Amino acid sequence: MESIPTRTLGKNGPKIPAMGFGLMGLSIAYGDAGPTEERLKVLDRAYELGETFWDSADANVTMYAYSPTETLPE
Repeated sequence: MESIPTRTLGKNGPKIPAMGFGLMGLSIAYGDAGPTEERLKVLDRAYELGETFWDSADANVTMYAYSPTETLPE
């Protein structure tokens, strides 16, 4: 399996995946979010594949009121 391309964050920062994994769809916007157990399986699989740059932007909170996306990765 090919590895996910990475980029250095800032001048001397850590290497992170070049593309973030947007979490909005795990809680809102695309129908029923499903049970937490299933959503955590998605995150586990993404991590197994090397995706470690998860985007749970606070826009989910400010644009859509409270969103479980913000607390799911905790």
